[in-house]
Formats: sequence, C-alpha cells, structure tokens
Amino acid sequence: MLKNALRHSLHLPAESDDAPAWLDCLAVEDRGDVVRVVFPHAYFGVYFAPYRERFEQALRRALARDPLRIRYDVRLAGRRRARPAVPAHAASPADREQNFASFLHNDKNALAVAATRLMLRADAAPRLLVLYGESGTGKSHLLHALHHDLRAAEYRVAAFSLARREDVGYPWESSPEAFWQGCDALLLDDVHAALDNGARCRALTACMDVAARHDKRLALALTGSPRCLEDAPAALRTRLEAGLLFELLPPDVDVRLRYVQRACREGNLPLSSSAMMRMARSCGHVRRLQGLLRKLRTLTDVRGHVPTEQELDDLLHDTGARRRDHRDVMEAVARRYGLHADELTGDGRRPQQTLARQIAMYVCRRSLGLSYPEIGRAFGGRDHSTVIHAVKKIEKILVNDKNVRDLVASVTTSASK
Repeated sequence: MLKNALRHSLHLPAESDDAPAWLDCLAVEDRGDVVRVVFPHAYFGVYFAPYRERFEQALRRALARDPLRIRYDVRLAGRRRARPAVPAHAASPADREQNFASFLHNDKNALAVAATRLMLRADAAPRLLVLYGESGTGKSHLLHALHHDLRAAEYRVAAFSLARREDVGYPWESSPEAFWQGCDALLLDDVHAALDNGARCRALTACMDVAARHDKRLALALTGSPRCLEDAPAALRTRLEAGLLFELLPPDVDVRLRYVQRACREGNLPLSSSAMMRMARSCGHVRRLQGLLRKLRTLTDVRGHVPTEQELDDLLHDTGARRRDHRDVMEAVARRYGLHADELTGDGRRPQQTLARQIAMYVCRRSLGLSYPEIGRAFGGRDHSTVIHAVKKIEKILVNDKNVRDLVASVTTSASK
C-alpha cells in the first residue's frame, strides 16, 4: 500500500506507533498521472504546512517519480465528493532565500521594512500591515521574510496569493472563526486581484473582523497605489486604511548596483565596475536585472569568457534596457508642472520652476546615480553645492509632503521605462 511505502520512505516501521499524526490523517491515492491527497477538513492545511515539503519528498522517493503532480483536496462533512484544497504556503528553497537580510534597500524604503519587522513583536499594534507599490518593488519578498521569521518564532502562519481563479476557495473564507482557532498570522499577497470580487471582499472583511477580535496578525500586499482601494467595498477599504499602510518605492541606482555586485559575487561572474554600473543604471527594476544576469551567465558559459563592453551593450539593447538620461527626468518633471524641459536648465527662479528643478536633480541623483558635478553640468552648468542643497531639500520635503512623494515616485517610474 502507498501509506506503507510512505512510512518506509520516512524511515518508519510499517506499523510504527511513532508515525506522525499528520500522516495518519491523510488519504493518499495514486491515480497514475496525479497523486490525490485528501485532507480531513478545510483547516488541516494550516497544521500540515510545516510538514508539506517533507511529505512531498517522501512521496517522490516512494513512487520514484519526478516530477510528480500532487493534487490536494479536502473532504467536506456530509458529502461524498471532495473539493480542491489550497494548503497553506510551505516555504520553498527560493522562499527561504527571501529573508530580511537579503532584502536590499536604502533609506527610501527603510520605514516599510521596519514596519514589516514590527509585526514580529508580541506587542505590535495595530496587527494589520498593508504594503503597496509597483510590481517588482519587493512586496512579496518582505511577506516571505515575515513568514519565515514568524514560523521561526513558532507562530502558526498561513500564506496565500489571491492571484488565482475566482472558483478557488481559501480556508479563511467559509468559517473565519474556525480558521483563526488554528492560526496566529495570515499573509495575503496580490490582494489587488480580489478587489473586484464582491464575495471575496466580504469574506476578507469578515476574516479581518475576527482577527481583530482575537488579536491576530494580518499582512497584505497589493500592486498599485491606495487609489485602487477606491473601487473596493467601503467596509473593506476602511478596514485596510485603519492599518499600517506603507509604500515600497522602486529601488534607487545604489540599491540596484548592490544587487548586481552581490549577484556577480555569488555567481562568480567577474564583471568590471563600469559594466555593473551600466547595468544598474540601465535597468529600473530588480526583475529586469535578474533576467539580464541570467543571460550574462549563459553567454559566459557558452563563449567561455566574460562579455565584452560591446556585447553587454548589445544585450542591454536586446532586453529593452537602455542607459537612462537626465533629459528623460527633466522632461517627465517638466510635464507634471506644465513647463518645458529647457526651463529647468535656465536661470528662472519662480517657485514652481525651482521646485521642479530640485525634484529633477533629486531623481537624477537617487535613480540615475549621477554624481553631483554631472548633475550640475546637465542643469545649465550649476555648481555641485547647488545640487547637494537641492537633494537635501527634497529629502526633507518627502517626509511630510505626499504630493511631492507621489510625484517623485511617478517620475522615477516614467524615467525608467
């Protein structure tokens, strides 16, 4: 029988009394093309999550089949048929690499990272965290890191992505009271995918209410800005707004450069400093850098040498990346203020013109990584001390002025496309 084969694969005697309780609760059926695993109830996935990886490895050894398709179902009381189950997230090797230590950031995202770490504290309040931002800014990375550390602290954690079909059910939807009895923290990624699903929004609202009553933790991530919450039902929107909302901004060039340096060091890819800086300046997001680094490793393995400067330029062109220019930033800022780009390099001192010029200088420094003298020359031959003053001024304004903060984020994004 398959259960006995699993016991042997787990190094247990066939009729051992020491068999793990979770194994006895599972019904396992080999259908040839897929192995069907049936949970005894809808909330068993939360309990089973820490053992899932061990179970699947034992199943592969027992059947000597890799890859192996596994379908998880849950047995419903009073029904003969089972429905598909969504077991709680079990950390994969890739997930374990996504921890707080590996999340590269600077002061721009330091508050969002600190707020995520705050969820680990026993006295954390409020217990609701909402991370938002563009795709590729690291929201999922921080959720994985939080998931890892919560489990290490022996919290019972469930993690799901809502970027699934609408007919897939989640254990916290049908009976949130029963779900929270076996769970201390719930992490939900891709919440934006469910905001147009009325039934799911109502279920999430009920789940949040029960969590608040029982002092449980929730951490959610969504792609976009808080404006996307305007289309969500009012009951859900107001609850989300009552939590800790933090935006993750696209990584600056210094963060991207540190990522390239680390990847080259760990992957034994001996690129020159100028090549690494060119990559960091040309790619506005880490995901694009990831794809570019994979291509560089492949090219190095095939040709037996590190790509030349020309080959790197060709690869950047093929991937759609290009070296961004200060003129892109000037034009993006000028458009937002109804100005012409040339007005930012001139001597005009109108308040609106001065602020636009300083914002453009700030983005050139933080996003493009240009030196202060380079920025000064680009903006009409100004002294580097003027640029330093502009960058420091915008840094102070960003703390309290949401409009300027949104503008900087928007300009950074548009300049990176």
